[in-house]
Amino acid sequence: MAQFGYKGPRGVAAALLMPPSQSFQGPPEAQARNAQLEKEVQRLQGLLAAERAKGDELKEWDLKLKEKERALNQRDEDTEVKRLNAQYVELSARYLQQQQEIEEYKADIEAWEEEVEQEKARAQAAQAEAAALRRKVEELDRELAAYKAGSGKRPQKKKRGREPSSPPRHGPDTADDNAEPPPAQPTPPEPNPAADEVFAAAKPPTLNGSLSVPVLRQFLTQAGADAELRFCTEKEELIALAGQRVNAWHVRRAAACSRLPLARGDRALFWLDPGSAFSKHGPLAKAFRELCLRLHPDKNPGDALATPAFQYLQEAHERMKKAARA
Repeated sequence: MAQFGYKGPRGVAAALLMPPSQSFQGPPEAQARNAQLEKEVQRLQGLLAAERAKGDELKEWDLKLKEKERALNQRDEDTEVKRLNAQYVELSARYLQQQQEIEEYKADIEAWEEEVEQEKARAQAAQAEAAALRRKVEELDRELAAYKAGSGKRPQKKKRGREPSSPPRHGPDTADDNAEPPPAQPTPPEPNPAADEVFAAAKPPTLNGSLSVPVLRQFLTQAGADAELRFCTEKEELIALAGQRVNAWHVRRAAACSRLPLARGDRALFWLDPGSAFSKHGPLAKAFRELCLRLHPDKNPGDALATPAFQYLQEAHERMKKAARA
């Protein structure tokens, strides 16, 4: 090997790295071998470069793949977020609807409870009226007993519009001779803006024995029962009469509300504070249901103010519903 100039592995490596012009010179066989080695080195270098290029390409594809995975994950997250948001909106709407239904149910319960309380008040008023009637019957019994024990003659009452020389009536005495004429239909009060403001803001009292006589008299005056009020001397009689005039009180309060400007009168009719927010459910619906029962003409036969009051109630309710939607 020494004759071909072999100098060990380092010498071969140095010879491979040398340019062809400076490579090892020797016999033709050695030169051919050297050329073959050079070609092999070039081939290996080409393969190495190709592998490096493939490695770089693989790295680039790996980066692209990771980027696409991140984009896909982000898109999935956005889709999930949108789905959760849509589900949240749906559940919120369902919750609000259920809350409205619950509020309406509570309003119905409160209305029924109030109706029960009013029925109790009417029952107490009826009991008070029955007690007053019993006292009147006892008083009449005492007068009858005194009459029978006395002269036996019934005192004659002067009749209006009958002359003294008019012939007496024939036939037995009847209760119609002493029957009092029915009270006249109360006329609408004169317009009084200040009184209308106070009356429109009033709430109906609970009719029981805890009310004072002045409060009962004020209630009956507002209800248009001045004529009947003159015949009541006992508190029980006032309570009994007030129980009969509850609807009339509501009718006249609605009339007072109708005489106010619409913005104030409509709110006062449904007991809504001025400027407060409200919806078509809850207090508005509850007050409307109660007032429909109180103001309906069928519940107030013979009351000339009931029909216009009920019509005003319907119109005010429509205006308030439009205001709630605005």
